[in-house]
Amino acid sequence: MNKPHLRYKDQTPRERTWTIHFISIMKFVKGLVLVAVGIRLVTLLGRDVEAWATDFVTRHGIDLANRYVHSALEKLAGVGNTQLLQMSGVAFGYSVLLFTEGIGLWLQKRWAEYLTAIATGLLIPLELYEIYNKFTWVRVGILALNIFVVWYLVTRLKDEKKESATEGTEKFHTRIKICGITNLEDARIAVKLGADELGFNFYEKSPRFVTPEEAGSMIKMIDPAILKTGVFVNETVERICEISAVAGLDAIQLHGDEDNRFIEEVHMMTGLPVIKAFRVSTDFRPLDITHSSAEAVLLDKYSTRERGGTGELFNWKLAKGAYRLVDRLYLAGGLTADNVSEAIKIVRPFAVDACSGIEMEPGKKDHEKLRRFVAAVRETI
Repeated sequence: MNKPHLRYKDQTPRERTWTIHFISIMKFVKGLVLVAVGIRLVTLLGRDVEAWATDFVTRHGIDLANRYVHSALEKLAGVGNTQLLQMSGVAFGYSVLLFTEGIGLWLQKRWAEYLTAIATGLLIPLELYEIYNKFTWVRVGILALNIFVVWYLVTRLKDEKKESATEGTEKFHTRIKICGITNLEDARIAVKLGADELGFNFYEKSPRFVTPEEAGSMIKMIDPAILKTGVFVNETVERICEISAVAGLDAIQLHGDEDNRFIEEVHMMTGLPVIKAFRVSTDFRPLDITHSSAEAVLLDKYSTRERGGTGELFNWKLAKGAYRLVDRLYLAGGLTADNVSEAIKIVRPFAVDACSGIEMEPGKKDHEKLRRFVAAVRETI
């Protein structure tokens, strides 16, 4: 297992998401604690606070003779309903701030990063003062955690600004995956024109289905530098292992209802990287893909009729920014030479996956469409 990175610019997209979600959960936990404190303070209205506190200390075996405990109990002697309401109001108010930070961070909103960095930074002098008055390792731990949060968010904001500034000018080499290969001629032409990856479909209901033996005979004749991916839909782990060995695959693409446990088992049993396909509908959220344990994620148009190769487009704006959330993002769904440039500019994927948009019929590639598609990708900045 690779050592996780703490510095934003060294992190993978998945590590960035996990870190910001960890900070978000911290804020939610603190908020819940303050809500509990606020509720408890309200329940003390009209009661003798000092007597309640003394009883609490006694029941929990805390030393009443301790000077800090004794001092705290003395201070509670003068607390009345007005002070209780004020303290509960502060607790509830601060919890609202913490919940706001937590929600914004979970959704990875930049305003929440600014808000959290400022609000947490303001607490650091107070925590230093508390440690100066009374040193405890708990206080040191809280201080260290808050310093990390501020440092991480400040560096994240700074590096995000740099990335945004270069997005419009930096040229990316978007990889090209040609899927639905059924014959050696198409495979060779695709590689000759500049494809980086080839996809072979082992889903028997697909019009582009090939047997493991057919795929294997083609793969033996293809440049080893080209990534050969097998496409599976709700297949068993055992069958995937068998097919990948016979065909000589380099990667596995899962286009069914496979969960993370299944993905991890496939990766462990085959030793191959896994691409998990997500079918994008109108309610798709980029954050949905962050929970996948696959090495790469592929976005395709949702269809009730077919699993991939639909030739249908989805609203690419739904996937805008998704490339920041995963290590490798593949974009599929009705891509052609006429629309792939716009798709790349909006989604900024690691790779584009073409199938039906470069065919003359299912399973048979149109070499002129294929040539134009590769050229359009390579010319896109």
